[in-house]
Amino acid sequence: MNEFRFVWVAHGRYEIYARAIGGDRSYSVSLDGGEEPIFSEDGTTIFYRYGNRFFSTPILEASADGTRFRAGQPEVVVEGAYSNVPGLSYDVGPDGRLLLLRTDGGTERPGHLNVILNWDVTLDE
Repeated sequence: MNEFRFVWVAHGRYEIYARAIGGDRSYSVSLDGGEEPIFSEDGTTIFYRYGNRFFSTPILEASADGTRFRAGQPEVVVEGAYSNVPGLSYDVGPDGRLLLLRTDGGTERPGHLNVILNWDVTLDE
């Protein structure tokens, strides 16, 4: 399953597709929009977001040569006002849990940012 990578194609909105490396066929994963796809560590699930919803989709079949791919039904894992930044705005842990940054839903930018240098040294003390 690690032979597959994602491409997202805009047809009025972003969608998630899987395509084998070097393959010429794309397989639909999302049903109603999607962006920011990430494989689970074990390669059996694709996670993605669309708006304020995060989905998981099981990979039911994936041939190494790219001739077969079948994804299950996407399910909403969590929904809410979470941070959305350029690139990937979340991550998936080894246990399949999502790491998200919750926002208050406002558009006001923070007035300052605290940066802690050498934080690992502080932990050792």
